[in-house]
Amino acid sequence: MLEELRKRRNEFSSICNVYHLLNFMLSIAFPFAKLTPKISEMLFGMENRNIDTRENEILIFLVVVVIFKCRKSSSYLHTFSTIYLYSKLANALLFFRVKPIYGLFYCVVVITLYILVDEPLPPDSEKIRFFNGEELKNTLQEDKSIVWII
Repeated sequence: MLEELRKRRNEFSSICNVYHLLNFMLSIAFPFAKLTPKISEMLFGMENRNIDTRENEILIFLVVVVIFKCRKSSSYLHTFSTIYLYSKLANALLFFRVKPIYGLFYCVVVITLYILVDEPLPPDSEKIRFFNGEELKNTLQEDKSIVWII
């Protein structure tokens, strides 16, 4: 039981980082902005404070696409990355639909965070070795008794 708790703690700590936090925030940006009264009034005006029918359809379509794409995902990290990708695409579309400048700003923020914040390595990354340039060729020629899976 203690072993299982340690495993769960390691899994939880692997998703509690800046990358996942920022992606989660970007994934819920449009619904959060629409459903928060002060932000909604400031960005969308008094008449567009609620999610309209077309926006609701886009969000429901997002849920259907995410469920379809995540059916056979290999891990929870793959599931999260799929959710982040399609949610950010839907948010960009929804922001562009309201005002193109909001959509452009959202896309700039997404691209900036994509460049600045790297995706964390998987929890078992100490078993994985990454090669750059000629390092792979040299390592393969070093010791012929080691079998490498590439």
